[in-house]
Amino acid sequence: MNMIIIPSCICSSLTSAADDISIAYGIDVSRVNMCSIIFSILYPPMTFVAIYLYKVMTITQVSRICALNLILSGWFRMLTVSTGSFWPVLVGYAWLSLGYPISLAGCTLIANKWFNDKERALVTSIFGLCIPIGSIMSFTMAGFVFEGADPILYP
Repeated sequence: MNMIIIPSCICSSLTSAADDISIAYGIDVSRVNMCSIIFSILYPPMTFVAIYLYKVMTITQVSRICALNLILSGWFRMLTVSTGSFWPVLVGYAWLSLGYPISLAGCTLIANKWFNDKERALVTSIFGLCIPIGSIMSFTMAGFVFEGADPILYP
């Protein structure tokens, strides 16, 4: 479930703080918003990849690949600290969005395989709430992160 909440947090937090991030990096707001657009662009083709992966591999194997993808893309996005450039963040988002539809497609499979008929609807609903929960968490976290940062960003 964390593999679904975390990308939702990441995607939404940049959108809510796009103005501050664009000023901090000296780039256009559209480049910051491109991080959210990448998810929408890559989601449909990666859904077909997810269908193929779940046919040829087990749920555990696919989940491990998605978790590794989440960790490696986070490390790649951290290159922005040492380089001072926004491009590692953008490429890291593209990398992250490759595994996001694959992990999201596994929710129904996990609910069908691990839970009985009475619990299946509840589990599927909880997995479906991961995206809104991640968005809510990111909007509140972005407010705390950028609170009091105006003197730094706006000299």
